[in-house]
Amino acid sequence: RKLKWNLNSPFSDFLIYFNKLTEERLSSLGNYGNWDSTLKHLTKYSNGKILFKEIDEKFYALTKEQYSTFDAIQENDRIIVTGGAGTGKTFIAMYAARTDALADQSVLFVTRSQFLASFLRSGLRIPEKLSILERFAFLNEPLNT
Repeated sequence: RKLKWNLNSPFSDFLIYFNKLTEERLSSLGNYGNWDSTLKHLTKYSNGKILFKEIDEKFYALTKEQYSTFDAIQENDRIIVTGGAGTGKTFIAMYAARTDALADQSVLFVTRSQFLASFLRSGLRIPEKLSILERFAFLNEPLNT
């Protein structure tokens, strides 16, 4: 039985949704404990209710270091950003790309990873002026300009 939920409603409660996902995975081998543990932590460290709207707002919020990097991107034609896995390099690059696209500039975001390109295209609200391509795909695909 597949879970049906209105994820687009900003007032939908994420904890209720996550609890239902956890229940669906109860019978899965070797995976349920991770879901159950995450649910317990989410419940413990929230006020018992997390709205999708709140997650969306927090997801798009930047740290001070990310704001500094964003400013450097806006002020320079080229910039090298380094950091370990999970430090926000792709996040800030997409933030800058979305910002420019929303300012009516055509933006091409190229990544080496086909998985990442697919994820970014499917998981985010992409402005019309932003094209996301996997490296080398641009040789065969027309750009939306």
